[in-house]
Amino acid sequence: MRLAPVVFALILLSPCGGRVVEHSSDACIVPKDGIHHAVDLRPLVAAEYSLQSEDYPTYEYVFTICRTLTTASGACTTATAVCEQNRHTRIGIQDYGQEKTMSVGWTEDATVQMNMTGADCVASAGRTYSQLIFRCNSSAVAPHIQLEAESFEKCYVKISIDTVELCKNSPPPPAQYRCEKDSCVPTTSGGVSKEECAVSCNPAMFACQANTCVSVSKGGVPRSQCESTCKSDRYQCVKNNCIPVAEGGVSKSDCQKTCIEPPLRYICKNQQCIKTQTGGTPLSDCEKNCLPDVRYECQATRCVHTQTGGVSKADCLRFCEGVFMDHATSGFHDSK
Repeated sequence: MRLAPVVFALILLSPCGGRVVEHSSDACIVPKDGIHHAVDLRPLVAAEYSLQSEDYPTYEYVFTICRTLTTASGACTTATAVCEQNRHTRIGIQDYGQEKTMSVGWTEDATVQMNMTGADCVASAGRTYSQLIFRCNSSAVAPHIQLEAESFEKCYVKISIDTVELCKNSPPPPAQYRCEKDSCVPTTSGGVSKEECAVSCNPAMFACQANTCVSVSKGGVPRSQCESTCKSDRYQCVKNNCIPVAEGGVSKSDCQKTCIEPPLRYICKNQQCIKTQTGGTPLSDCEKNCLPDVRYECQATRCVHTQTGGVSKADCLRFCEGVFMDHATSGFHDSK
């Protein structure tokens, strides 16, 4: 099981001892690439750095930046820039990177990556491989180094280096924003880009198009502000209400003349006239036809109300009291 990564400060293993330190000064200057600024890593050249192996604690990785080691021994030679050695005897067992194979450049995640290949791998076929990853850290005046990955069997090691050198000449960090009262306001930390903030923070925005406020994905103003300035002088009757329309329509006064509530309509139900939304007749017509059907019967030559059976009043009068209906005059006459 791998241990959690441990961050080490740099360890200056030894001075140069009068020996001329060979280094690739040009490779230590990383040019700008159109997106990233130029970086000068030469302030990191003088030191030799050390990191203890996590898989094999008896061993450690020693490495330099842009030059070869001055303390190389055993399997590591004067061409070596990254070496794994015994922590106690200082004898190298594996060359992980030679200075002459070094390549360096910016990556998409705004780090500088230095790659090197070394000698033949002692554990498997192929050559060893090392990566040094440089990151901007404004507080790391002295570089902070960390073992990111290692594999003796697969012959590679990856080391990260946080350094202030990567921050020099860099442009200011992008502006950050946070959502406050439905608006994106600048913040010094914990924010997001203005575009990201706008997506999650801003309420629906509107723009006036043909005298009508419509929702828009970009630009626009709150609905209340849009409606206060975006007014139409044309109206259309919708459900007995005059509403503004972008096209067609009539003046508001003309709309109000015709856009009135229709007369109430009624239907007869249980001998009562009740309102209805569809069909029906005016109240007067409903009442004429919806009255209870009063029935009569003849008692002692007189027509009287009855709750059961019976006939209409006209029929009762005709047969009981000798009265008949004159259709010409709509009146009753004595037949006698």
